[in-house]
Amino acid sequence: TLSTASGDIRVARMTSGQASLKNVTGNIRLGVPDGTPVWTDISTSTGRVQSTLSPTGAPGEGQDHVEVRARSLSGDIYLERL
Repeated sequence: TLSTASGDIRVARMTSGQASLKNVTGNIRLGVPDGTPVWTDISTSTGRVQSTLSPTGAPGEGQDHVEVRARSLSGDIYLERL
């Protein structure tokens, strides 16, 4: 879990596991390697969500995957395929 009241959150590369990213004011940016399945639960009140993630479908049994929950009151959320 990463949270801040005022400031950006950046996770340069996440290959597996869960992330909970929260801020009030600032941007959230998360990078995921190409081919990694990603489940998302994302919202921003006054910002925008941008994603370059490509559809991968559900992870196979035992396959690494990423679960991300991201919340921003006033900021953008970027999901980037690496």
